[in-house]
Order: sequence, then structure tokens, then C-alpha cells
Amino acid sequence: LTADTTVLMLPALLFPLSAAIDLHASIEWQIEAYSAAAPSFLSSKATILDSTQKVLRNGTNGWTCMPANPSGPASEDGVWASAREAAPVCFDAA
Repeated sequence: LTADTTVLMLPALLFPLSAAIDLHASIEWQIEAYSAAAPSFLSSKATILDSTQKVLRNGTNGWTCMPANPSGPASEDGVWASAREAAPVCFDAA
């Protein structure tokens, strides 16, 4: 790390901020973040959509989870800073 590197501190780990942004852009992070809006017995089998409604994971139980923040990501790179910023929701077809 250099003196001008921005660092995000996580328990027992140090990540450059760019690594955190890359992590939040990953499909795995998005699935975990958006499915956090429902109990795992629902979200583990739910369809997960990104903010453009592209399917990240097909589900089997009729439930869908996705980000619901109408403002979109605050960052210029279009990546959510956190699951909270994404404001995920899960819902069924009914």
C-alpha cells in the first residue's frame, strides 16, 4: 500500500477501495446482497435480478430478489457501495 491508497477496513482484513468496488461488481456479491432481503429458506431458491433486470441466477420457487433503490448506485462506476445502498427487495409472483 502507498500513502495515497484508500483502504476499506473489514474485520481482520485490509482491502484497497478498488478491490472492494471490484468485489461489489461481482455476480456472487450481487446475488448475496440482493438475496439478503429475505430469509434464506426463500432467497436460496429465488431468482436474482440485477438493477437492469438481467437474471443473475434462475430460481425455482417463484420468488424474485433485486435491488430496489430508484436512484441507482451513487458511485460513478455504477456499482453499489453496499447492500444497504442497493435497498434489495424480494417478492413472490402473487
